[in-house]
Amino acid sequence: MQPDIRYQVITDIAGIEAVVSLQEAIWGNGSITPLAQLIASIHNGGVVIGAFAEEQLTGFCYGFPGFRQGETYLCSHMLGMLPAYRDYGIGKRLKLEQRLWALEHGYRKMTGHSIRWKPAMLISI
Repeated sequence: MQPDIRYQVITDIAGIEAVVSLQEAIWGNGSITPLAQLIASIHNGGVVIGAFAEEQLTGFCYGFPGFRQGETYLCSHMLGMLPAYRDYGIGKRLKLEQRLWALEHGYRKMTGHSIRWKPAMLISI
Protein backbone atom coordinates (compact mmCIF):
# COMPACT_ATOMS: atom_id res chain seq x y z
CA MET A 1 0.00 0.00 0.00
CA GLN A 2 1.30 3.42 -1.01
CA PRO A 3 2.14 5.59 2.02
CA ASP A 4 0.46 8.98 2.42
CA ILE A 5 3.34 11.43 1.97
CA ARG A 6 3.43 15.19 2.57
CA TYR A 7 6.14 17.30 0.88
CA GLN A 8 7.44 20.44 2.56
CA VAL A 9 10.31 22.90 2.26
CA ILE A 10 12.42 22.69 5.43
CA THR A 11 13.84 25.91 6.85
CA ASP A 12 13.80 25.48 10.64
CA ILE A 13 16.76 24.19 12.67
CA ALA A 14 14.89 21.16 14.04
CA GLY A 15 13.90 20.14 10.51
CA ILE A 16 17.43 20.59 9.19
CA GLU A 17 18.80 18.57 12.12
CA ALA A 18 16.34 15.82 11.16
CA VAL A 19 17.74 15.90 7.60
CA VAL A 20 21.28 15.48 8.96
CA SER A 21 20.12 12.53 11.09
CA LEU A 22 18.35 11.01 8.09
CA GLN A 23 21.53 11.30 6.01
CA GLU A 24 23.47 9.50 8.75
CA ALA A 25 20.82 6.75 8.88
CA ILE A 26 21.00 6.29 5.10
CA TRP A 27 24.73 6.69 4.40
CA GLY A 28 26.58 6.82 7.72
CA ASN A 29 28.76 9.76 8.71
CA GLY A 30 31.02 9.70 5.64
CA SER A 31 28.72 11.19 3.00
CA ILE A 32 26.54 13.80 4.63
CA THR A 33 26.04 17.50 4.07
CA PRO A 34 26.51 19.02 7.55
CA LEU A 35 24.02 21.20 9.38
CA ALA A 36 25.99 24.44 8.97
CA GLN A 37 26.27 23.96 5.20
CA LEU A 38 22.55 23.26 4.82
CA ILE A 39 21.69 26.37 6.84
CA ALA A 40 24.09 28.56 4.86
CA SER A 41 22.69 27.23 1.59
CA ILE A 42 19.07 27.79 2.59
CA HIS A 43 19.90 31.40 3.54
CA ASN A 44 21.58 31.95 0.15
CA GLY A 45 19.29 30.52 -2.49
CA GLY A 46 19.34 26.80 -1.71
CA VAL A 47 16.50 24.50 -0.75
CA VAL A 48 15.87 21.40 1.35
CA ILE A 49 12.57 19.60 0.79
CA GLY A 50 11.34 16.80 3.02
CA ALA A 51 8.99 13.90 2.42
CA PHE A 52 6.97 13.13 5.56
CA ALA A 53 4.84 10.11 6.46
CA GLU A 54 2.73 11.67 9.20
CA GLU A 55 5.43 13.45 11.24
CA GLN A 56 8.35 11.15 10.28
CA LEU A 57 10.90 12.49 7.81
CA THR A 58 11.29 9.63 5.33
CA GLY A 59 13.22 11.33 2.52
CA PHE A 60 14.71 14.62 1.39
CA CYS A 61 16.32 16.42 -1.50
CA TYR A 62 18.80 19.27 -1.32
CA GLY A 63 19.93 21.81 -3.88
CA PHE A 64 22.23 24.81 -3.72
CA PRO A 65 22.81 27.77 -6.04
CA GLY A 66 25.55 27.59 -8.62
CA PHE A 67 27.09 30.04 -11.03
CA ARG A 68 29.04 29.32 -14.21
CA GLN A 69 29.77 31.36 -17.33
CA GLY A 70 27.51 34.20 -16.24
CA GLU A 71 24.57 31.93 -15.49
CA THR A 72 22.93 31.18 -12.14
CA TYR A 73 21.30 27.78 -11.61
CA LEU A 74 20.18 25.38 -8.90
CA CYS A 75 22.45 22.39 -8.42
CA SER A 76 20.25 19.45 -7.41
CA HIS A 77 22.83 17.79 -5.20
CA MET A 78 21.36 15.12 -2.91
CA LEU A 79 18.33 12.92 -2.56
CA GLY A 80 17.96 10.28 0.13
CA MET A 81 15.19 7.97 1.27
CA LEU A 82 14.69 5.46 4.05
CA PRO A 83 14.71 1.96 2.50
CA ALA A 84 11.11 1.22 3.58
CA TYR A 85 9.88 4.19 1.50
CA ARG A 86 11.70 3.42 -1.74
CA ASP A 87 9.90 2.30 -4.91
CA TYR A 88 6.81 4.45 -4.31
CA GLY A 89 7.83 7.33 -6.57
CA ILE A 90 8.69 9.56 -3.61
CA GLY A 91 12.16 10.38 -4.97
CA LYS A 92 10.73 11.46 -8.30
CA ARG A 93 8.12 13.58 -6.54
CA LEU A 94 10.83 15.21 -4.40
CA LYS A 95 12.71 16.19 -7.56
CA LEU A 96 9.51 17.57 -9.10
CA GLU A 97 8.83 19.57 -5.93
CA GLN A 98 12.40 20.89 -6.17
CA ARG A 99 11.78 21.84 -9.79
CA LEU A 100 8.62 23.75 -8.85
CA TRP A 101 10.46 25.53 -6.06
CA ALA A 102 13.28 26.46 -8.46
CA LEU A 103 10.86 27.93 -10.99
CA GLU A 104 8.99 29.86 -8.28
CA HIS A 105 12.29 31.33 -7.08
CA GLY A 106 13.50 32.50 -10.47
CA TYR A 107 15.87 29.72 -11.50
CA ARG A 108 15.82 28.93 -15.19
CA LYS A 109 18.17 25.96 -15.02
CA MET A 110 18.89 23.04 -12.71
CA THR A 111 21.90 20.78 -12.81
CA GLY A 112 22.65 17.48 -11.15
CA HIS A 113 25.60 15.17 -10.86
CA SER A 114 25.40 14.06 -14.47
CA ILE A 115 22.55 16.03 -16.01
CA ARG A 116 21.87 19.63 -16.82
CA TRP A 117 18.21 20.64 -16.71
CA LYS A 118 17.51 23.38 -19.24
CA PRO A 119 14.39 25.58 -19.32
CA ALA A 120 12.59 23.26 -21.73
CA MET A 121 13.31 20.33 -19.42
CA LEU A 122 12.06 22.29 -16.40
CA ILE A 123 8.82 22.88 -18.26
CA SER A 124 8.45 19.36 -19.67
CA ILE A 125 9.17 17.30 -16.57
